[in-house]
Amino acid sequence: MSDLHVRFKAYDSAGVFQGFLTPSSWSASVQHNDAGTLSMTYPRVALNGGILQRGLEQGLEIGMEVATHDAWVEPYNCRFLLVSRSRDAKDSTDTVTLNCMTWIWLTKKILNLNMSALLTDTDNKGKRPFYSATSGMIVHTLLDENRGRGGAATVMPAGFNSARDTNGDTWAYKMTLYYDAGVDLYTVIDNLSANGMCDWRTDGRMLKMWNADSTALCRDLSASVRIPLATGLLGSPEEETIEGLAGNILVRGDNDLVFTQENKTAPSPWGKWELYSSQGGVSNKDTAQLLMQTQLASAARVRGQYTRQILTTGIEHLPLVDYRPGDWITAPTVNHGEKVRVQRVELSNRNDGGVKCALMLNDRLYDAQTRQAKRIQGITGGAVAGGASGATPAPEKDHRIPMAPAGLVVQTDAYTDANGYARGLATAQWAEVTQATNHTSIEITSYRVEWRPNIAGEAWRSAGVTTDTTLSWGNLDCGTTIQVRVRAVPTYSDKLGDWSAVAVVDVAQDVTPPSVPSAPVLASELGVVTIHWDGRTATGTHMEPDFDHIEVGRGTNPSNLTRIAVAQSGEGDYLDTALTAGDEPVYALRAVDHAGNMSAWSTTAGITVASTVSPEEISQIKNDLKANNDALETANQTLSQAKKDIQANSQAITSANQTLTQTNKTLEETNQTLSQANKDLAQAKKDIKANADKAKESYDKATNAQTTADGKNKIIKSTGEPAHSGLATGDMWYQTILVTWWTGEPNNSPSVLSERVDHVYIWDGTQFNEYNFVASNVISTNTVTAPLLAAGSIITDKLAANAVTADKILTGAVTTDKLAANAVVSDKIAANAVTAGKVAAEAISSREIKALAISTDKLAANAVTTAKIAALAITADKIAANAVNADKIAANAVTADKIAALAITADKIAANAITTDKIKAGQFVGYVFTGAVYQSHTEDNKGFKLRGNSFDMWDASQNNTVHLDGSGASNLIVGELDTKLSGDRVRIRPSFYTSTVGSDATQQGAGIDFPLQGTYARTPYIATESLDSEKGPISTLTMNSGMRTDGSAGAGTGFGSFFRLGQTRDSNNKEMACAFLTANCDYLNLSQDTNRRQWKTYINLTTISGEGTNAYITARKPGGYAACNLVGGDGRDTRAAIVAGDGNGEVGMECNINTGYLYLGGFLGSITGRGTLSANWVEGTNHIKPYTAMTHTITLPAPKYGRYKSIAVLNNNKGNAYFSSTTCNEKSGSFQVLIRSFPQTLSGNTSYGFFPSGGADYWLTSLSYLIK
Repeated sequence: MSDLHVRFKAYDSAGVFQGFLTPSSWSASVQHNDAGTLSMTYPRVALNGGILQRGLEQGLEIGMEVATHDAWVEPYNCRFLLVSRSRDAKDSTDTVTLNCMTWIWLTKKILNLNMSALLTDTDNKGKRPFYSATSGMIVHTLLDENRGRGGAATVMPAGFNSARDTNGDTWAYKMTLYYDAGVDLYTVIDNLSANGMCDWRTDGRMLKMWNADSTALCRDLSASVRIPLATGLLGSPEEETIEGLAGNILVRGDNDLVFTQENKTAPSPWGKWELYSSQGGVSNKDTAQLLMQTQLASAARVRGQYTRQILTTGIEHLPLVDYRPGDWITAPTVNHGEKVRVQRVELSNRNDGGVKCALMLNDRLYDAQTRQAKRIQGITGGAVAGGASGATPAPEKDHRIPMAPAGLVVQTDAYTDANGYARGLATAQWAEVTQATNHTSIEITSYRVEWRPNIAGEAWRSAGVTTDTTLSWGNLDCGTTIQVRVRAVPTYSDKLGDWSAVAVVDVAQDVTPPSVPSAPVLASELGVVTIHWDGRTATGTHMEPDFDHIEVGRGTNPSNLTRIAVAQSGEGDYLDTALTAGDEPVYALRAVDHAGNMSAWSTTAGITVASTVSPEEISQIKNDLKANNDALETANQTLSQAKKDIQANSQAITSANQTLTQTNKTLEETNQTLSQANKDLAQAKKDIKANADKAKESYDKATNAQTTADGKNKIIKSTGEPAHSGLATGDMWYQTILVTWWTGEPNNSPSVLSERVDHVYIWDGTQFNEYNFVASNVISTNTVTAPLLAAGSIITDKLAANAVTADKILTGAVTTDKLAANAVVSDKIAANAVTAGKVAAEAISSREIKALAISTDKLAANAVTTAKIAALAITADKIAANAVNADKIAANAVTADKIAALAITADKIAANAITTDKIKAGQFVGYVFTGAVYQSHTEDNKGFKLRGNSFDMWDASQNNTVHLDGSGASNLIVGELDTKLSGDRVRIRPSFYTSTVGSDATQQGAGIDFPLQGTYARTPYIATESLDSEKGPISTLTMNSGMRTDGSAGAGTGFGSFFRLGQTRDSNNKEMACAFLTANCDYLNLSQDTNRRQWKTYINLTTISGEGTNAYITARKPGGYAACNLVGGDGRDTRAAIVAGDGNGEVGMECNINTGYLYLGGFLGSITGRGTLSANWVEGTNHIKPYTAMTHTITLPAPKYGRYKSIAVLNNNKGNAYFSSTTCNEKSGSFQVLIRSFPQTLSGNTSYGFFPSGGADYWLTSLSYLIK
């Protein structure tokens, strides 16, 4: 058993909690599908009374909460608005009476104000229609429109949508309704619920709606919730009446329409009682029947509404907790226990602080009557049902189109991707779409966002799909410009929304530097400093994802740091080898990210450079010395024993000495003889050496020095510059180089190495200068004589001016072809030298003849012809009388201007002489010719006819081949149609033939070609193909670019491209879908240059049932090609390949899902900046001494992404030379190899040789591979 408890919470107009209210008295009503009220009195001097000091215009909300069995909740319809208050200004307690309405009251301030949606004609002119609309669609539309105007709907979210109710169920019914302009949303909702389309509640600030009588809201608790009369009721008022009884009704509607109906089952204790109703909004029989049935049903029986006051303490079922308005329970009414609906719950305070409760219960008939009454009120109040058939089932889908999203705004930022590189991030925001293009509410499932680079021709790309009104996507190139658009995807409609306006935005760039790295940790040995970095920031955290590498700085103090290296991209060591023992450098680090942003230098660290001998090595030396001392002591003991042995043998030695003395004398004599011989031998060696030196000097002079022509200078041949000592001015140095060549086939014959002179230099006393072989340098005066000149070697430009005189010209040498044009002038011709035989035919023209020199006797007979007579030279006085007769007049010579006015009279005109072509164009301007038809033939369906506003023509077989309709209804032109007679034009052909290049096949269809100016082997066209001469029926669309023949390629060999799309057949006559595009250098394959035919590219896409899909992209050239092949096999391999080939074969790669293999062919090469592998070696021979270190820096091509990891290999020319090699200081474009040699020996009880005393030569090779 439980008690009912109530409390009140105050909220401001933004819904923010202000505090609890404790009124001195209060009462509240909570209703089913109706607005409730709350009234309370409150002394504002009491606790939290200050909350009520605010003005009414500031807004105050009060939530009534009830205690459940374990928590406080705000039931449905228990959020109230303060709408009025009153008080006695003289009251010292400042007690106010607050009058509040439930939250649904706010819908009275939401009106139908979309005037553009009102009908402008039909019987419902001035009303707004909702055709076949659901409750959710109507209410949501009005909410959205008001929300867009900034109205009260902004604080009233909807817990349903246009397709589904609050429980997620599809709306069960739809209706056609008309609403007056200005009708409020509360009236609309009340009418919808009265029409049996929905039930509603407010949940806090949210409006929720369900299908009418949904069990998710209106529960049947009659079996479990029973209110007994004896114990559960404090009072049981009842209301029954017969005032409404009636059996006959007359309804007077709009335009004086009258309707009557009778209910024979109605009670009639004193005869039939009649009803009369005059109602606006009733304009047809269906609406009238709805109204009459409602009122007659209400009047057919005694109606009952029962109010039951119940206990609120120690009860089993709490109102507003275990049951609520709209639920069905069992309670006593007329009978002991009847199933009734809770219509209203009324609560108020008791004097003892408890709660009183009264239930208003409707029996089932009264509940239906209440709904019908509201329905009628809606009809007469501006909400008109579209027929008495009531609601019909709502469809699952509709075909409305969502509006385009408005207010699209795109912001960008830079971020770091998984590889640590700066990429662009775009975030798009837009306004929520709530309406379709017909201004009705529509539910949106999601939004699709697309983007593309701001470059002409770029395709749109998907940015993503979201259920929100914002979406972010990345992996954009920083610093570029993009376009963005968005559209709504409806929940239930099968039409996608309109695209929004396109937004253009620049993608941001990364300008944020990385964190400062931690300070380096230093160590030194063998003259090398190791700079270690722990891979973290100065605060001990990890570096940012876009961190790229560390730079190492060195200096003598923190203020003069200089970068000495770009080190690795993570924790590791950098070795500084450019130091000497005793140096005291300081080091710092700074970070660089992928965008090149640098951090500040880290905290510095200092160190003293250690000597090349480490403490460990000194310790080893001490150990070696101790071991040597031990060995020496053992040797001394052995020596002492030897001395004793020598003493014991001294007598034997003395005797032996005497014998040796004699022997020594003999040896001394022999030595003297040998000494003299040695002296002689030494002198001989000196003499031989002296002679050898002289011989070598002579040999060197003979081989390396040659005497010049004048005998004063020498020529020296060598690869390097000779020593300057002993040189004389004018000495020459022939700088030589070594060259090699094959004696036969390259790479397959012996090669020869020889020396040749590459440059010549001459000594000027201080330096060598390059020597030029000009005549002045090498030829003496008068040394070049005629026998030394080659025939034809002296040409015109080699002769000095006036050098060739007359006595130098051979007689007869100057012929006609040697004379320049106009070289022979009159003063060069002897008198009478030009005779008649010397004058060429027609050489003397009129300008050469003296005036009046030709007299009549000089003219030959008939010499003066017509052509010799000047125009107009023969005047009238030169013509004899009657000399001009009819046969002397040329045809058409007598023109109109030669005829005197009125000279041509009627008798001068022959019969039928004036024909149509003799009538001047425009002669009949202003005349009106009347007649119904202008025709070329009197029979039907022949010639042409012009009638009214149409024109027709027929062929010889009386087929109507042309019909032009002036009104544009229909037009017909049979046959080809050209837009011009010549030049650039368009020609439509009903019969069009195409052909396949490289094949005898032809195709038939219809097409449009474009004859253009110029010479074409094939004009451009667009055509359909319906029949192939080899493959039979097909269906394709083709487009040909055409091919000119007036270009440089020659007739029929020009450039061209072709496109085919559609359904055709393969070589096995199987149907397939294809898309083919090609661009060729020699389109028709007619060029005599067969190589020219090989220059082509094409894309071929095919799909064949049962054989899979294929996509080929190929680019060809003479002898080679590159191709990308994609095959989706059905019974064949599914693979993708990229290959390039020529006469030597193919290289490339192929991925085959059937075999699971990745095939590669060809050498593994490197792309600049992206090479997977990079091999390097140190050029030349390198020498290293024992127990030393050397460093080599190897440069790599800097990759665009990632860095190289390297390994190194050493080889040497000594078998007993031991090395160690370490790769270090790896960075994007280089790394170092530190090489250390072992000591010469390591001594202990036994000495071990580790490195040759003279050192060793080594060769270094490295291999680098690209990593992240």
